[in-house]
Amino acid sequence: MKKTIITFVLIITVYSFSFAQNTSDFIFDENGTITNYIGQETAIIIPEKINNIQVTVIGENAFEKKELTSVILPNGLISIDEFAFCENKLTSIIIPDSVINIGIMAFAINQLTSIVIPDSVTSMRQLAFAENKLNNVVIGRGLRIIEGSVFYKNEITSIVLPPNIIQVNDSSFARNVLTSITVGNNVYFEGSYFNLEIDFFSHFYFMNGKRAGIYEHKNGKWTFTVLRNM
Repeated sequence: MKKTIITFVLIITVYSFSFAQNTSDFIFDENGTITNYIGQETAIIIPEKINNIQVTVIGENAFEKKELTSVILPNGLISIDEFAFCENKLTSIIIPDSVINIGIMAFAINQLTSIVIPDSVTSMRQLAFAENKLNNVVIGRGLRIIEGSVFYKNEITSIVLPPNIIQVNDSSFARNVLTSITVGNNVYFEGSYFNLEIDFFSHFYFMNGKRAGIYEHKNGKWTFTVLRNM
């Protein structure tokens, strides 16, 4: 009897965490692009291959507004195009280290709390992660420019901009609560991208000789600590 109960519980557990893996749920073209998802599952695994063709691109709007709660992306994926996963209920996502491009609003309007941008990513377009709940962001060493409003309206309090970042575009971190920014030398900050309360950062950074260091917002003003190695 005890064995039967354990087996039943295991079956229920596996069922509760089942993922869609039926390749017929994905509309897929011969170029390796998923163009639409027509399945009913909200927790899904995207296969590495469909019809023996490598999945390399998640196409524009492919998974937009599908009520998704969990997605596992395939290894070998190269591009996540604009609006690909926009307006879902994702709380976490792992970007494979094969991805090069993350398109406009690709993951916007979800519930993500953390994200790691792998070193492979060289292009991350406007509003890519806007309107989530991000409080932990790791930016890889492949990016050179953080485009406009990429992290708009999140919950980021601290950010490390690695030395490969040379430019931060308009409103990249607007509507966050940034109080600590670690940055390298001679980064170009365009426009106003932080909360209005602390948008004097770029001026303070410029007046401080654009030096690498840790910039912290305390008691209504910015302070600077030298950081010799990044």
